[in-house]
Parts: sequence; structure tokens; C-alpha cells
Amino acid sequence: MHWGLNWEAFIAARKPFSKQDLDQAFSILESLRFPDIPVLDRRQAIEVAIPALPDDFRAALAPDPTCGCCRHYEVDSVPIENGFHVTFNVMEKTTNRVARSVSFDVDRGGRAVQR
Repeated sequence: MHWGLNWEAFIAARKPFSKQDLDQAFSILESLRFPDIPVLDRRQAIEVAIPALPDDFRAALAPDPTCGCCRHYEVDSVPIENGFHVTFNVMEKTTNRVARSVSFDVDRGGRAVQR
């Protein structure tokens, strides 16, 4: 279920199939995004803001391969007059303080403007 709509996606394959084909199929499934307009939900606003992140900031949100059990970022979204204010914080690994932050105002029309 995504933003009130039911979706079902599956991979159908007949054996034998290569690991490369399977990896590509899962990659395609993982790439699906459904940022519906109008933006009415805080989680939807976060999803709309992610593509607007600077590349180096998005890289900092990637999972740490040396520590698979924890994430070193926080994301918050609060309602504002015409949408949501979304804030992404990258945390220091040792002190858990904010090391870097970026925020966006996401309007109901799906536009993310960095603040």
C-alpha cells in the first residue's frame, strides 16, 4: 500500500536464470518510486525531497558497510502552511551530534525547494 493506493509488484522468471538477470530485476524493483501529487503525507514529502539532495549528502546517507546495524542520519518532516518542511541530518558516528544538515520545503504540488 502506498499513499492510499494498493500496488503489487513481483518478479516472474523461469529457471535457469543468471545472477546478473536476478540482480537487474531486483534493482528495477528497488528503483520504483510513487511520489503522488498532491503531497499530503509527511512520509511522501520525505520521498519527494530525497532526489533533491546534493549528491555528496545523499552518499552520506548510504549504509555504512562496517556497521550494518545502525544508521547515522535522521530525517524529520513537519507540516507548514503549503506542505512540509523536511530536514535531513547526518550524525557524527561517535557523538551522535549533527555533523551536517540540509532542509527543504516541499509544497503540495511536489516541488522541493532547498532552504
